[in-house]
Order: sequence, then C-alpha cells, then structure tokens
Amino acid sequence: MSLTNLGTKQIQEKDRSFVFHPSTHLAKHSRGETPNRIMAGAEGVYIWDTEGRKSLDGFGGLYCVNMGYGCTEIADAIAKQAHDLPFAHVYASQSTEPVARLAEAIVEY
Repeated sequence: MSLTNLGTKQIQEKDRSFVFHPSTHLAKHSRGETPNRIMAGAEGVYIWDTEGRKSLDGFGGLYCVNMGYGCTEIADAIAKQAHDLPFAHVYASQSTEPVARLAEAIVEY
C-alpha cells in the first residue's frame, strides 16, 4: 500500500488510529485535540511537513539524526549495509563487522 497519494488529513486520520506516539496524551491525540504534523522531507538541520512548514529539527538528533539530513555518504553506507545485512542484534555476544568498527571509531574519537 502506498501512502504517497494520500492527503495530509487522510494520513493524520491513519496516524491517529494506528500509531503509538511516546510522550503524547494518546486520548487527546486520537480525538485530534493535539497538533498532528506529518513530516514530508528534510535537508541539513531542517525538516518540513506536508503543509510546507519548515522547522529547525532540534529533536531529531536526540536519537539518530545528529549528522543532519541529506548526507549522501551516510545514505550510501546505509543502502550498502541494507543489501548485505539489514539487521542483526548484538545480544548474547553476537555482533557484525560494521558494529565493531563503528564502536572502535567512536571510542577512539
């Protein structure tokens, strides 16, 4: 199913019906009483929604976007890794070469 043909209101309805949002009052969210921005794109440190509102994304880097959006080198590395091995957990002493190399680079930085 493609969501690319849905309008903002349709996506918001699906979001309110099916998505769990941490740190959100879920009852108010499901009733549409809280803002429900649908993000559509990003570049550098900015992110914009389906209505064209552009914002400085001060929250994105909290978990995974600390290098900004649109970094081709990172996107290419992600694509290569997704073709080779898209996921492997690190529980019970299991690992992968990229995990070990990245951990070393971070520690030695």
